[in-house]
Amino acid sequence: MACLAGNYSGEASSVCATCAAGTYSGDNAGSCLPCAAGKYSSAGSSECLTCVAGKYSEEASGTCTTCAAGTYSGDGASTCSLCEAGKYSASTGRTSILTCGKCAAGNYSSALGATACAGSCAAGKYSAASGASSVETCVDCLSGKMTATPGSSVCSPCVSGKYSGLFGASTCLNCGAGKFSASTGATSEATCSGLCSTGKYSTTSGAADASVCQDCPAGKYNPLTTQTSCPLCDSGRSEE
Repeated sequence: MACLAGNYSGEASSVCATCAAGTYSGDNAGSCLPCAAGKYSSAGSSECLTCVAGKYSEEASGTCTTCAAGTYSGDGASTCSLCEAGKYSASTGRTSILTCGKCAAGNYSSALGATACAGSCAAGKYSAASGASSVETCVDCLSGKMTATPGSSVCSPCVSGKYSGLFGASTCLNCGAGKFSASTGATSEATCSGLCSTGKYSTTSGAADASVCQDCPAGKYNPLTTQTSCPLCDSGRSEE
């Protein structure tokens, strides 16, 4: 029996049947053919249509499936490709490798098809590289610098009144009470060379200048530098 395209009639059949979704036929067909992978059709189709970028289909599909987050595809795809290590995609339906974003500096991803960059440089380490695929890109902060924040792309110099002689520091140490330092990025306690003068004292650690040094109160004295308190004057004596 003669049937229109999108229909078929088997041997000894007196009626035409509609081709199912995912198949197609031309005129006078005795059977319907399956759509190839990367194509699709609705019921009664005379041809298969190509899946658009960001979607894919298997053979004999009646519809195209959207690519999952972490993957992408071009036109006519039979499968979605994974974003490469060091990149990620948080959205579905991505259309090319260019839509996979690079991990930001200070972060990394070793997984294929990542939906986020799960790895971060630990506190005391940093990485200036974007698109990193390994923790090996994270390196220690140099002495005199630190970072307390995981996922850092830079290390910050120790501020005035602090120092660090270590590599990979997540914090800087304070100059002791009675001392101070105006230097930034200091690598040694020796830079805490500012001293409260005689007759003064300070209980403040991490000081940047002499403004923290206070005069000894009446009835107390201090003949030395770098003091954190003032002792009482001897009986019968007063501060001079």
